[in-house]
Amino acid sequence: MDLKKVLTGAALAASLGLGGAWSIVDRFEPAADMTKSYIDPVGIRTICRGTTGPLAHQARVTQAQCDEATVSDLRTAEATVRRCYTGPLTNGELNAWTSFTLNVGPGARGVKDGFCILKSGAVPSHLRLLNTHRPAAACAVLMQWTSAGGRRLQGLYNRRIAELALCLRDLPEGAP
Repeated sequence: MDLKKVLTGAALAASLGLGGAWSIVDRFEPAADMTKSYIDPVGIRTICRGTTGPLAHQARVTQAQCDEATVSDLRTAEATVRRCYTGPLTNGELNAWTSFTLNVGPGARGVKDGFCILKSGAVPSHLRLLNTHRPAAACAVLMQWTSAGGRRLQGLYNRRIAELALCLRDLPEGAP
């Protein structure tokens, strides 16, 4: 691993205010060799730090491509968070929800659960809680998202613990 290139991606993410999200994604997403595509636990072709789509269908990419893809994925996830929740968020909340959204996506009615909408078409409980000014309770809901493909995954559990800590980090003492 070329530490200089990794730090460049991390620095760019930090300059965008997404250093916390980068840290979680970098810790929990990479395969043993992130520059080589692989199939994730639910059968989706993936590369780098959880990137799907056209780049993932290449057999191998460079570390620089991985860093660029991760920053792009984080920006897309952040835009989704800001589109689906327009209220105020602390930096910790924004980074936690961005990491979460990069992992689960926005969701789609009839297709899959996500940050913005559930497969059933309902509003996810974390958004209902955010919209009723209960940020700590919304953060706690992260721990309900530890399964994929019908199985509880230890890696997702560990990731949600890190996201929960980040989500709560900047909230005022006693926040609901």
